[in-house]
Amino acid sequence: SIEAASVAGLLRFVRLVRLVKLFRFLKLGRFLRRFEEELGLNSASVRFGGLLLKVVFVAHLIACMWFGMYTLQCGSGEDDEVCDRENWVDSYAARLPPELSNQVMTDLFSQYSSSLYWAFTTLTTVGFGDIIPVSRAERLFVIAMELAGIMIFGIIIGTITRIASNFNLAKKSRNEKMAILERYMRERRLSKGLQKRIREFYEYQLDNVSVFDLSSILEEVSTALRLELCQSFYAPLMRDVPFFKGRNASWISLVCPHLRPFFVFAGEHICRKGVIGMEMYWIRRGSVRLLDPASNDESERGANELAVLRDGECFGQLAVIRNQRQA
Repeated sequence: SIEAASVAGLLRFVRLVRLVKLFRFLKLGRFLRRFEEELGLNSASVRFGGLLLKVVFVAHLIACMWFGMYTLQCGSGEDDEVCDRENWVDSYAARLPPELSNQVMTDLFSQYSSSLYWAFTTLTTVGFGDIIPVSRAERLFVIAMELAGIMIFGIIIGTITRIASNFNLAKKSRNEKMAILERYMRERRLSKGLQKRIREFYEYQLDNVSVFDLSSILEEVSTALRLELCQSFYAPLMRDVPFFKGRNASWISLVCPHLRPFFVFAGEHICRKGVIGMEMYWIRRGSVRLLDPASNDESERGANELAVLRDGECFGQLAVIRNQRQA
C-alpha cells in the first residue's frame, strides 16, 4: 500500500542518516600519526597500512551502494515476495548452484561478500564478469564506479610507488652517493688501488654516520629544541671526551653543530708538517701516533714515534688557534 511504501521510504532515510558517522573515518590519518609516534614505527609502514585501510573502506562503501541498488528496486528482502524487477542479485543467483543461489538470495553475509567482491574487482579494473548490471540504473551506477575505479587505482599505484621509494631513505641516499662516487672515479680514470681505498672509506663512513644533515635540522628548529637535540645527539661525545665534560647546554649547541665525524684507516696520515692547520681533532675511538717530522722513514713502526694519543685526547689545536703550519 501507499502507507507501507512511505513508511519503508522513511526507514531507508533514517538508515542513510547513519552514514554521517562514517565521517569519523576522516580522523584515521590523525590516529595513525599518533600510533606511529607512540610505538616508534617506520612511517612508510604506517602509511602503507593506512592506505590498505582506506582502500578497504572505499570498497566497503561501494559494496554497500551496489547492494543498495538492489534494495532500492526490490526492497530489503525481509519478506517472501519475489522481486518483479530485473536486478543483479537475481541474475547472479540464477547462474549459481541451487544451494549457493539460496544463500545469495537470503543470507545477508553472502550478499555482502558478493557485493564486496564486486567492489574490489571493479576498483582494481579486473571485472571478471560474473556479477553484471541488469537494469538501467545498475548500468549507470557501474559506469560511474568504473570511472571512479580507474582514478582510484591510479592513485593507489602512485601512492604505493611513493611509499616504496621512501621506505628506506637512508639506504636510498647511500646508494645515490655511492653511484655518484663510482661515476666520478671512472671519469677521472683513477687507479684501481686508489679507487678501492676511496670506496672502502666511503662505505665505512656511510655505514657509521647518518646520511642526514643534522646542521640543516638544527637551523630550522627553535632554540629550546636545538639545545635538547644537541644534548641528545652529542651525549656520547660529551661522555667520552674530557674537553666537552661539564660544558653547559648553550655552549654545546653553539659548538657541536660545527663538528663532523672523520674516519681514517690504520696507517694513513691525518696531517703533515708544513700544512696550515684548518682543523683540530678529538679522538673518539682508536689511537693516533705522533711521528717525528725530522725522521726520513715514517714507515718504521715505533722508530720515529713521539707519542700515542688515545680516546678522548685532541691534537691540531695550536695550529688552528695560531693560524700557523703544522709542526
